[in-house]
Amino acid sequence: MYKQWCPYCNAKGKYYFKINSEFFFKCLICDLIYKKDRSNSEKVVNKYKNEYFDNYGYSEISGKRNNVYLEMIKSIEKKTQKGKILDVGTGCGFFLKIARERGWKVKGIDPSIKSVKIARRNNCPYVYKGTLKEYTNTELFDVITFINALDHSAHPWAEIEKSKNLLKPGGLIFLRFSNGLLHSAMYNLFRTFSLTKKVHELVVFHEYSFTPKFIKKLLRESGLYNIIILNSPSTISAIDFMQTERTLKSILNVIYSFFAIAIKYITFNQIILGTSLLVIAKKA
Repeated sequence: MYKQWCPYCNAKGKYYFKINSEFFFKCLICDLIYKKDRSNSEKVVNKYKNEYFDNYGYSEISGKRNNVYLEMIKSIEKKTQKGKILDVGTGCGFFLKIARERGWKVKGIDPSIKSVKIARRNNCPYVYKGTLKEYTNTELFDVITFINALDHSAHPWAEIEKSKNLLKPGGLIFLRFSNGLLHSAMYNLFRTFSLTKKVHELVVFHEYSFTPKFIKKLLRESGLYNIIILNSPSTISAIDFMQTERTLKSILNVIYSFFAIAIKYITFNQIILGTSLLVIAKKA
């Protein structure tokens, strides 16, 4: 059990930690953090097709993620002119709704049956029900986004490769995902003091967990360049924090977000400690 081959680069991985009943390993070469027993593509798709909305749809419908969506589209508009955007793992389509209201031509992809119904009815009729692998449209886009989606995939490198093929020359990929470097460090720190039960609601791990080192390697080896890694804003804005119930998670989230921003500026962008990362890459 204590040696596992990396699913990306086939190098040796070492046992990293156990969270709930899942064993996680970390590649000694590419830095990818991955489950020992990962789900195959069919199992992952069925999970999100049939279960995602019932378990997580509320966080979208409640508007809790709108702060992230707005900051995401603002970041995109700083890098390119408004054009055509494809959001992979779009869920209920609220990101597309915000983008369309700002003048973008939008399309989305999601396997969740219930989420796609809501997206088509309320926000965006151009949402494909299925996976990026199943998507056969050859239309090219100016921007492709994965907002908290890529680390859920069974084969994220295949998703990046197909996305690159759907981009126009000079097009951009925007990724948002939990910072694997930080979340694993937090978990291991709490484990040292036998506080793992307290940290479960603060850390996030899916099929994979990406560190800055790994995501740079993946994007470069996929033929993308001009890779930029930034702190992503918290899902809880300062205004929301003042107006909603202050749980331990929300308090720590807001405090840490300000801390991460400060560290970023003090170190001139050399240390990125956000709980979630925003990554931008360009197609030649």
